[in-house]
Amino acid sequence: NGQIIIPEVYKDMEVEEKEEEDEEDDE
Repeated sequence: NGQIIIPEVYKDMEVEEKEEEDEEDDE
């Protein structure tokens, strides 16, 4: 068993941070 279940809040924050980085990389 090596699966980590993260709450939706944590996932949302990670997605937002990743999106920002992606946008900067895209620009």
